[in-house]
Amino acid sequence: MRSNSARAGKVFKRLPLTAGMIIFMLLVLAVSAPYIAPHDPNLQDLSIALKPPFWQQGGESGYPLGTDSLGRDILSRIIFGARVSVIVGFGGMILSGLIGTTLGLIAGYFGGKIDLLIMRFTDIMLSMPYILIAIAIIGAIGPSLMNVIFVMAITNWVSYTRITRYEAMSLSKLEFVDMAKLSGIHPAKIIINHFVPNVLNSVTVLGSLDVGKLIVFEAALSFLGLGVKPPTASWGAMLADGRVYLTVAWWIATFPGVAIVLTVLAGNLLGDWLRDELDPRRQMKA
Repeated sequence: MRSNSARAGKVFKRLPLTAGMIIFMLLVLAVSAPYIAPHDPNLQDLSIALKPPFWQQGGESGYPLGTDSLGRDILSRIIFGARVSVIVGFGGMILSGLIGTTLGLIAGYFGGKIDLLIMRFTDIMLSMPYILIAIAIIGAIGPSLMNVIFVMAITNWVSYTRITRYEAMSLSKLEFVDMAKLSGIHPAKIIINHFVPNVLNSVTVLGSLDVGKLIVFEAALSFLGLGVKPPTASWGAMLADGRVYLTVAWWIATFPGVAIVLTVLAGNLLGDWLRDELDPRRQMKA
């Protein structure tokens, strides 16, 4: 029993490292996609349409993961799709984090009517399904990469606001904050110098968990035709293209689906590890 527990403990200790390597590989793919992709992701060649992966009969080593219904290389499209996922995941996380953290700190610091106004607006946003808001906004302004990031930023800030507002309220009751107020220091300087460093751990953990969620969000929008414009490679759009061919060309939807699952799983594992490592109670015990 002890040996099994020790073995399981070693496996769980390696999970954050594996997750970090997956995220690092995703970033490398996104940055170096034009240099490592074997083919142009948008190049169409109907003569090689629906070619299976290289290990199946009829497959070719030049197209290791096969081709789609238009003869486009699946591997190249997955590599370029990683660029879209990274831009949307990290871009949406940074923008929504900035919006939500700013509102949360303002609400927690000032309290009163400002806090009431911000939190009631936050409650309204919480009561509305994110995907419906996104569909409505993108339907009005049109699908594009920047519009997807914009929609994610204005629909995903709520969780940051709630967390930072709670921590800011706790900090505003401390004596050094009262002394800073009595000294006539501007509220913006107090928030930046004293509040931001104290909420940074929580925001970092939440942001790492949000990246995977936003990647799935983008994939869902692209699946519905509301994400990036074709023929730009996107994992969600590849899933939508492949659902028609599941019985005859399983690889079109399977490989981008695996890429989404691995990326989201890695992001969640990394976020859980960061939460444990940055936990103040654990640091006090150490």
